[in-house]
Amino acid sequence: MRNFMLVRALSLLAVMSLLLFSCQSDQDVINESLAQPQSELVSRLQETFDHEVDLPSEGLESRTHTTVLDFLLADPDYSILVAAASRVRGLPEILDNPRLSVTLFAPTNAAFVQFLADNGLSSLDDVPTDLLSAVLGNHLLFFPKTAANLRSYENTLTFVSFNHNTFNQLSLYVDKSNGVKLNGNVNVVDADNIVTRSMVHQVNRVIALPNLVTFATSNPNFSSLVAALTRPDLSVDFVSVLNSNGPFTVLAPTNTAFDNLLDALGLDNINQIPVEVLEKVLLYHVANGNTRSNVLARGRRVSTLATPNTYFTQLINHQLFVLANQNQAKVIVKDVQGINGVIHAIDTVILP
Repeated sequence: MRNFMLVRALSLLAVMSLLLFSCQSDQDVINESLAQPQSELVSRLQETFDHEVDLPSEGLESRTHTTVLDFLLADPDYSILVAAASRVRGLPEILDNPRLSVTLFAPTNAAFVQFLADNGLSSLDDVPTDLLSAVLGNHLLFFPKTAANLRSYENTLTFVSFNHNTFNQLSLYVDKSNGVKLNGNVNVVDADNIVTRSMVHQVNRVIALPNLVTFATSNPNFSSLVAALTRPDLSVDFVSVLNSNGPFTVLAPTNTAFDNLLDALGLDNINQIPVEVLEKVLLYHVANGNTRSNVLARGRRVSTLATPNTYFTQLINHQLFVLANQNQAKVIVKDVQGINGVIHAIDTVILP
């Protein structure tokens, strides 16, 4: 069972921000208000007060908004976003703190109207508070980032947990090949609005909470994997599996990894791989549980859905490797976190 951690964390952040603003030296008071797992989120946010912000200097003289909330209130096209934020305990205080450094992807009113329609809801009041909190947290990043400085994968302020002990930040995929696109279907339409120490990017859709399918389909480097997973003659409906609650840990071979496999087999495309072979190989790349790279780095034997086949993980010279029965792969992107599991990109298709 997964749980999202944002409401309580944001309330603690609000307390912390007020304490830092009024009595920043009283660290003991701040520490007493913290509890795991929120302490990691709070400590990260606390860094933003002391973080040296490097923002473009152009247009500084024309900036009239001192907080992100001021910026949103000044534009009627953000009225639904402001109303949504007001329902999340602690979030208005965060957005109204001029000393805070965050990046906000700000959906317009039209984006929220579409979000409600897509989910069969008639008004913002119909959105459960916990869901609204998680969704809004998915629009926030630590520290201000211009569009040009966004990485391929960012971590948002929404945390997900499957065991009540470990909380991990949801990932956000950023594609800058043609403008800026988030998680495959959200466009940044007005970038780099600087608000004191923070950054606001207007987006044309509400960023839905991402799952494993979201990240597989949004990254063009996984198009061969998607083609393999959706081959119509497979007996396993991998899309349904990876859309389910999970959690799952997926080793995702890149397009180059599949190209190398086809070359080694002397085949032209994925459809030429015998279906029973492809199915077993794909199952070998999926395991139950949400296993992050810090756990894999300790050396683990991982049981896969291709029972009884397993693989091993090992850290070699600070690089994480997957040791399969017949070959090995290097983990080249780690900890892409969704609401139903985690993806690690690998440079080789592993064979059971």
